[in-house]
Amino acid sequence: MQKEELELIIMEYGNELFRFCLKICMDRYDAEELYQETFLKLMESKKIIDRSRNPKSFLFSVAIGIFKNHKKKYAVRKRIAPMESIDQTLMEIYSEHDNPTERDCIELLTLVQLEREIFRLDDKYRIPLVMCYTNGFSYAEIAEALRIPKGTVKSRIFKAKEILQERLEDWRDEV
Repeated sequence: MQKEELELIIMEYGNELFRFCLKICMDRYDAEELYQETFLKLMESKKIIDRSRNPKSFLFSVAIGIFKNHKKKYAVRKRIAPMESIDQTLMEIYSEHDNPTERDCIELLTLVQLEREIFRLDDKYRIPLVMCYTNGFSYAEIAEALRIPKGTVKSRIFKAKEILQERLEDWRDEV
């Protein structure tokens, strides 16, 4: 891949890819590493991205492939240094309110729990869910990136939402 072509891809999709990496890794360090490895792999490859096809899907599929290959490494890091970035960010937002109401506190706690539950989802559910709701991918784009049928994407997103709803209801019952 030519340097100019890579720069164009980074300018067009870099921010969106980084947000996606953050969502699937749930840790800034791991997300930065995944982001860099994705572009490094593109740079090392001799492929030219076909702009007439879906370059965004191709880019995200490269990131997903790297993520899946390094999943064990990420899991080990999570045990050593558990996630705190999402909680910390939400707490910073909370601390900016002058007089948070009880409702503000409940909403914040629910967001924190939702992020935790999304992270706990199996990759086959979490990745399509994040691609759809965080990055705005269509079902067809997700199917292309993950190399699975569109119907499978729909069912996995549906199942992920069911699991999250059930877990949040259980969590609310406990709180």
